[in-house]
Amino acid sequence: MSEILYVVASFVDVLLTVMYFALFARAISTWLPLDEEGPIVNFLYMVTEPVVMPIRAVLENFEFFQNSPLDFSTFIAMLLVLAVQGLLGIFV
Repeated sequence: MSEILYVVASFVDVLLTVMYFALFARAISTWLPLDEEGPIVNFLYMVTEPVVMPIRAVLENFEFFQNSPLDFSTFIAMLLVLAVQGLLGIFV
């Protein structure tokens, strides 16, 4: 049983690592003069938006985040991915 748990935890860890780098690339892409309709940017948004959208919806309830010119949802998503990976470290 522990071998199966190890394999599943390792697989989830790899998926979370890919998600972390996709979120990081998404954040960096907003600073660069890239075409927002380009295939790379579209792919990054398609992959990361299901994670970022619920966080953005929660943050909209707080006045500080409503008035901020920065979008903190990607950064918070990255922190959550790292936290889940830390919890998975118990099994891997």
